[in-house]
Amino acid sequence: LVASEWKQHKVIMQSPAGFSLIVLAALHTDYVSAFANIKKITTYRPRHPSLRVSLPSTSPGAATINKANASIVESLKDEISENIAPTKRGLKASKRQQDDVEVLLQKLEGACELSEPARSPYMAGSWAVDYSTAPPPSNGKLGPFEGKASQVIDLVERTYVNILTVEPNGWLTAELSASWEEWDGIILKDDSTEEKDEASVVDDAASEEPLDVVDDDSDPDPWNSLAVKISNIFQRNTPLKGSNKSEDFGASSWKVTFDNLRIQVFGIAIFEKKFVDTARVWKMTYVDENTRIVRAGRTGKSEDNVVFYMSREKA
Repeated sequence: LVASEWKQHKVIMQSPAGFSLIVLAALHTDYVSAFANIKKITTYRPRHPSLRVSLPSTSPGAATINKANASIVESLKDEISENIAPTKRGLKASKRQQDDVEVLLQKLEGACELSEPARSPYMAGSWAVDYSTAPPPSNGKLGPFEGKASQVIDLVERTYVNILTVEPNGWLTAELSASWEEWDGIILKDDSTEEKDEASVVDDAASEEPLDVVDDDSDPDPWNSLAVKISNIFQRNTPLKGSNKSEDFGASSWKVTFDNLRIQVFGIAIFEKKFVDTARVWKMTYVDENTRIVRAGRTGKSEDNVVFYMSREKA
């Protein structure tokens, strides 16, 4: 920040009312799903050689892409990049633009030569969300603020961190840490409940001091009400019977379980939420060294999926 901008921020931060306004504005959103600390983007280094994605052609899960298919893939990627450019990562996409991008994504998915994309070493590392049909902030927006959404995957520890960073200088950051396992095909129950009116949540929170951490056993208070509001987006799910046990769902899909959500303003943690038994299903429909397509949903059913088109972040 330049000197004048920093002075303005400093004045706001020193004012309780101003600080509350920043915090409440940042949290004034219907959806919270993809978060993490900016430091995890800039300092992440894989701790295991396999996470460096130096993949020989004989590695398990690797596919030798013939020149003809490689040419088709690159052409499709160019078309996708051209079509998503004016949509601001999907934030500004019209229905027509979404439909056009979807056609291209399906074509690219059809060109994937990996038989077990969810088990590919290519999955590891740091990925930027270039386009998504998910609600904010999964596509890089938190309340009125627009930023960058990313994801860091560790195949050894079976964990990942979803990241949201708002510039300049990452003054507003958030992270959602989670673990994953291969999905067994059992549909997850979507038992989300009606959310408390957003305006009343914000009004209540404005009159109270924030808590550093809230969890499922906390006494009722405005910040915990806000935690309930946020957790409704990741409502607890339970398995349903009737899935096809013979299919190898784990070859292409993960069941992801959310652990902890943290939001920070100027490096200071102002909100934290711990989750219990909150899961979603990721379906990896395309993976190569530099590109991923993921269709993620609350239950594992295709009708509640949203799509993420991601590119590998440069080290």
